[in-house]
Amino acid sequence: MDCGFGKTELDATVSQMQERLGLKAIDAVLVTHMHGDHCLGAPYVREKYGAKLWTLDRVAPPVEQPERFDYAAQPWSYSSEAGPIKLDRTFKPGEKAAWEGYELTFDWMPGQTEFGCCIHAMIDGKRVAFTGDMPTIILPGVFSSFP
Repeated sequence: MDCGFGKTELDATVSQMQERLGLKAIDAVLVTHMHGDHCLGAPYVREKYGAKLWTLDRVAPPVEQPERFDYAAQPWSYSSEAGPIKLDRTFKPGEKAAWEGYELTFDWMPGQTEFGCCIHAMIDGKRVAFTGDMPTIILPGVFSSFP
């Protein structure tokens, strides 16, 4: 989910996930919104680890064609080397994707930017939402799901 870190931090995170969680592969990076701290490292993860880049269709334009938009926190705000990021797949609001036995739903979620999405799924009997700037913590009996 999102990928705005530098290469060193990404490699360290992936290494720890391989060692501690048994990570074998990265299938996709799910980009929740157009801010550079959420998408800047995604091309590196695609190149090094073979991940696909997925997001909502409404998030794609400022990520793929940032020069057309005058918004705060675009990728070049974080790195002078940043440029357009080509996405591999986009989803329409409400569209679902099957992945590893889960059904992910992509929905539009404007907030701090109109180019944002919420990706949600049922995980261990609980509805979990990934929004990008909100930490997602799932603890038995603690997480309260939305209707």
